[in-house]
Amino acid sequence: MAIVVSKKLDCLGQLEPLPFLALRKALMSIPEGHVVEIIWDDPSGPMDIPAWCRATGHELLEIYDQGDSLSYYIQKKFTLD
Repeated sequence: MAIVVSKKLDCLGQLEPLPFLALRKALMSIPEGHVVEIIWDDPSGPMDIPAWCRATGHELLEIYDQGDSLSYYIQKKFTLD
């Protein structure tokens, strides 16, 4: 099944923490269960994005290799009220 993206972030060339600040802001602006795609070319991304998702409770659905960058698909966590 195809992933439906609610927000797309182009973070090419950006250094930490800028992509994480943009990702946090994007996730705050969408409903629970929706997905943000972040495109990033930092070599630390494959370790840092999954660790950030584990720490924050959001779900990393997929990592797609675009050759010169990676696309990360992150689903906003569901909260219990």
